[in-house]
Amino acid sequence: MKILKKKFCLIILLFLAAWAALPGVADAAVNFKEALKDGNVGVSYEENLFETYDDSITWTFIDGNLPTGLEHVNGVIYGTPTLAGTFSFTITASVSGGNEVTRGFSITIEHETSALLRITTSTLSNGRKGVYYSQSLTATETTVEWTIVGRLPDGLTLSKNGVISGMPGSTGTFGFTVKALSTTGKGEVTKWFSISIAQAVQITTDSLEDGYLDWYYSERLSAVGAEPIYWAIVRRNEPSGLEVGRNSGTISGWPTRVGRFRFIVRASNAYGSDEKDFEIYIWDSLLMALLGGCNTGAGYAAAAALLIGIRGARGYWKRKNRKKF
Repeated sequence: MKILKKKFCLIILLFLAAWAALPGVADAAVNFKEALKDGNVGVSYEENLFETYDDSITWTFIDGNLPTGLEHVNGVIYGTPTLAGTFSFTITASVSGGNEVTRGFSITIEHETSALLRITTSTLSNGRKGVYYSQSLTATETTVEWTIVGRLPDGLTLSKNGVISGMPGSTGTFGFTVKALSTTGKGEVTKWFSISIAQAVQITTDSLEDGYLDWYYSERLSAVGAEPIYWAIVRRNEPSGLEVGRNSGTISGWPTRVGRFRFIVRASNAYGSDEKDFEIYIWDSLLMALLGGCNTGAGYAAAAALLIGIRGARGYWKRKNRKKF
């Protein structure tokens, strides 16, 4: 009987010793994280204080300060930080029976401008169809890779280092999203842009009709491109008496000299300009052109009569329409 009592006492002592050596109930019930992640001003934040825990744990905020904008509920820190800085605090996890574990933590909140990857390019320049285009995208750091989400204008591509380039092949306004991926672990960011590709002005008139001395002349030049298109003669050797309308592109007036006249016309719009050489022959009379060089006496008499009539009509027209060229 004494031996049994001794064995029972030994078992009780061993059990008590083992119990004393065990960690508290809270230690077994909650496994705190070694450290908490940092956050950024204006960016939603959520972080558990534990790796695993028991629902029976009671959490108590002992001292210190959470980052402004964050709060603690049942072992979870969450919210949107509004102030940068480093914030330290102490939390206690306890269970019934008085067992508890206390742990200190700190969270650093960084300013948005220094912590977040941002695309700093605000807008992209517009382009012209058929004219080489190149523009670089920029971000708050240079170690980023760029990709496109959506459709660039035909003929343009985006390189990994953020250069949009190529020869635009179509007109219109194109919206798309670019994505910058940090290679240093600052995440990724996207931004929407648009590029308008306009038709660069191009003169499409190939040649001009001949004119005749003392006969009203009017020929309209044509071009393709974004309106408005403005016209001018930039190398002036046009027939005396003729002018080009700035808005209409019409060369008109009363030729006053016979000869061959060569000159350069420029068409321009908001996206550029185009120039083209032209020549006009001003013949001695309309009648001689119509008769194809008739050299009979009757032909010359008819030509003279017609010229007299033309000159009279010209003088009358100019008096009535001095500014209409």
